[in-house]
Amino acid sequence: MQDLQVGTTKGVTSFGLGGIKHRIRTTFDIEKKLYGCIALQTSDRLVVTDSYNCSIKLVDIVLHKVLHQLKLNSLPWGVCCLPGNRVAVTLPFSDMILILECNDRLTIVKSIAVQGVCWDIDYNSTDLVVLYRRPKQIDIVDMDDGKLKQRFLEKGTDITSSLSVCADKKVTFITDFDDKQILRLDEDLQVQQIYHLPEVAKPTCLLAVGRNQLLVCCSDKLWQLDTVIGRWSLLLGEGFRGVDSMAYCHERHILYAGVLPDNVVKRYLFP
Repeated sequence: MQDLQVGTTKGVTSFGLGGIKHRIRTTFDIEKKLYGCIALQTSDRLVVTDSYNCSIKLVDIVLHKVLHQLKLNSLPWGVCCLPGNRVAVTLPFSDMILILECNDRLTIVKSIAVQGVCWDIDYNSTDLVVLYRRPKQIDIVDMDDGKLKQRFLEKGTDITSSLSVCADKKVTFITDFDDKQILRLDEDLQVQQIYHLPEVAKPTCLLAVGRNQLLVCCSDKLWQLDTVIGRWSLLLGEGFRGVDSMAYCHERHILYAGVLPDNVVKRYLFP
């Protein structure tokens, strides 16, 4: 992946998820406000969890329209992409993870029962990495049978719903919300390194975009962290407020930022 360079943002466009007019007008509509997360399923499709309306949406980001909506009996939250046109979605208040197939429609192919309020989720090239709100822990879970492989549970660490996995190295990053720092966990979920945030603002979400690059949203700013030397670089100094989740397209060098309480996904181009 080509490294993101400080100050090279060419332009910002956005498309609405709620009938609100933005710089790119949407052709699709959502009746109520949207809360959830986004994941880039292909270079032109996003999977969006809509917790407010208990549904999952497959969105064409070229045509700016919802291709399919899957209604659920429980609210979804975290979402991550898997091999074979599949995604994993957490149902926090049903103690369950859904595996869905994404073609022209969203189809549930498997459900995995877990013990706890599963919130955020990622994939480390072989297994699911699941962050729980209650109890506050992180598990590595077998994607086929849901069997627990590893667990991170450190006393005194207030982990939040910010989690990202660098799949090629099976490295997991989480935020320590109270101490305003990021923890790097190795393949066995042992603390490998601690990064202190460059400012007082608390992180809202993070995303691993390469072997040694981490994007971190703090307040209304977007930072890049070189995880090898621990150097922070400011990518966007303002206008990044309210971001709940991020997805990066390596083919097009585009960052998608979900500002879901406003029903908006913003698109940032990095050459």
